[in-house]
Amino acid sequence: MRRENASWKRSPLLDAFLLAATLIFFIMVFYRLGADFPLNSRWKDDWARFSDEGWYASGVLNRIVTGHWLRPMDFNPFITVPLWSLLLYPLFHITGINIVAARALEACLFCGYVVMTAMLYRAYSKSNWVFFLLVLATSPLLFFFSRLALLEGPLLFFFCAALLVVSTVRASSEGPLVPLRLMAAGALFTASVLSKPSALFLLPALVYLVWCNQRGAKLERQIQRTLIPLITLGLILGLYWIFYSHNHQIDILTLKGQNAMGLQRKSVEKAVRLLYRAITWVDPLLVPLVYLLLFVSFKWLRALWSNPLFGCAVIWALGYAAFTILRLSGPPRYFTVMAPALLLILFLGVQETTRLYPKTGIWVTVWIVAATVWNVSYIFKLMSRPTYTMRVAYQQVQEEIHSHPETKQLVIGHGAIMSTFFTGIPALDDISSAPMEEKLDRYHPGWALVWKDNADLLQKQAILDRYRPVLVHQYNVFEDPARTPLMLFRLDSK
Repeated sequence: MRRENASWKRSPLLDAFLLAATLIFFIMVFYRLGADFPLNSRWKDDWARFSDEGWYASGVLNRIVTGHWLRPMDFNPFITVPLWSLLLYPLFHITGINIVAARALEACLFCGYVVMTAMLYRAYSKSNWVFFLLVLATSPLLFFFSRLALLEGPLLFFFCAALLVVSTVRASSEGPLVPLRLMAAGALFTASVLSKPSALFLLPALVYLVWCNQRGAKLERQIQRTLIPLITLGLILGLYWIFYSHNHQIDILTLKGQNAMGLQRKSVEKAVRLLYRAITWVDPLLVPLVYLLLFVSFKWLRALWSNPLFGCAVIWALGYAAFTILRLSGPPRYFTVMAPALLLILFLGVQETTRLYPKTGIWVTVWIVAATVWNVSYIFKLMSRPTYTMRVAYQQVQEEIHSHPETKQLVIGHGAIMSTFFTGIPALDDISSAPMEEKLDRYHPGWALVWKDNADLLQKQAILDRYRPVLVHQYNVFEDPARTPLMLFRLDSK
């Protein structure tokens, strides 16, 4: 066996064990999907668990309960993130509106992009890709956020699929299938963008991999092949704009107003904080090692940059880091997009370290094994204490609303569409593309569902002029003092 692979020795028995362990975690990710996001995890500051699952599935939820994908004057993220709702639509025809079904689909996407990332690693590395597969599958950040029906799952799934297709097209590749593969990569990347537009920050990574894979080819061919996925992306997005989204600019502007971006005075501070947060949120034991490997790659491990996947992974991580810095907030779920790239950097770096410095490579490998054991124990710790505060609260909301048939079964509130996942009762958001007065006069909601920090909705003059809000019940959800309780009000007409 070659000296440089000493710490990564392959054995059928070891591979079988690692694959079996990975399969266990692929099964575990589907376990108790109706439970709350872990209350005492290191990502408890991410408020996506309160409302984001409902917001970004609002298209399919509206379609099933009202017959329309959009609600005029309401908050309609579907315009810019249509793919998630389109994926859920056939599923909900089988299961009905069901938060567990939506989260199960997200978990399937997690399993898919973990496997595809490992296949990508295998295409550019001679090391043990099965070990990489296990480390990726046992990343606590990826594992637990894949148990929420968020947009990062489909974004990563289609992006990794695009990279995997690109990996099959090298400079020596010939035949009519080559441009078709590159077009397929462009279409898959477009699907990633239609899952979440922030995927555009990953476009440089895709372009870099296409370009580097064509090294050795004539410059003209290299340029042509690099342009094919870009042209495909532009064509599909252009058609989507022409035939659909340009008719809904008011909804796009409303969504843009809720997701402001731009450089600020504190952007440098945010960049420094991001380096720290990547350690605390992604992996406290492995991310510092990633930083060290990146640092030494510019002097002692320069051969790493000859591997197209290494540069791609660096650009991937930096691209989404740029998005996170430009956003006014950078919650933990954004780091799920960077996590696979950081682990690719780690494993490719360890492979090169082992080739040049075998003893160091062995010690680093031992560190990764220890970190994986620690991550596994953390997953089991959080999984062993499930709570169901959100499900119980919304079940009680459903019972309360159904017990008053004289009051219109339509809820309004910040992120109230989340309740539809559990109750099947239609909901409006307090975010509007029209004045609140017009929205209330059109829909006449009978109930308001608000978190403590959004209770000022009921103090708006448009509400007070039309209704007398009556507090019906309060529900303690997630035990988060900043937002709970969740409060149900009946809106009695004046």
